[in-house]
Amino acid sequence: MGPLGRLYPPALSAALVVLLLFGLPGLAAPPADQNSFSQEGILENPVTLAPEVLKVLLETDAAKEGLAYAAAAQRANPAQLFRAAQVHLSHADGADLVVIGVCPMCGADNAWFWVVGSAAKNPKVILVAGGKELQVLESSSKGYRDIQSVWSSPSETDTTVYHFNGAQYELRKRKSTKNHA
Repeated sequence: MGPLGRLYPPALSAALVVLLLFGLPGLAAPPADQNSFSQEGILENPVTLAPEVLKVLLETDAAKEGLAYAAAAQRANPAQLFRAAQVHLSHADGADLVVIGVCPMCGADNAWFWVVGSAAKNPKVILVAGGKELQVLESSSKGYRDIQSVWSSPSETDTTVYHFNGAQYELRKRKSTKNHA
């Protein structure tokens, strides 16, 4: 009989060994947040939109414009026009969402992104941005991570950075760069 067997019954000894080797079930570190999003990209932490979140999305001008081009079946079930991933913009225990529009919830040459703060309690759209890609940055403003959108064409790339102002995100800087062939 080994040292654990002398101190604990065999079943408990085996359980202790499993816990030491693999950790406590359910206490594993949560998956890291996804930081980069695009219309065609994979969502690492996808979530289903709660009715309250869908409601605040559909109240935005961008969503109203997209609904105008939606088929009757899409208007009847507008949740199918969005993909969402959970992120943490301000603190680890508060869940926020990055929502990506599915065409016709998109522009002619870019995606539409909505950032929803406090998704679980009192959801609020705190940013609507267009671009080919949306990135959640490591830097922060007023306790919320900064966000950047990037749009490009063959001739130029536009990069826009948004900072949180305490209530919502606002444009901080925009840079256009000519692309060289």
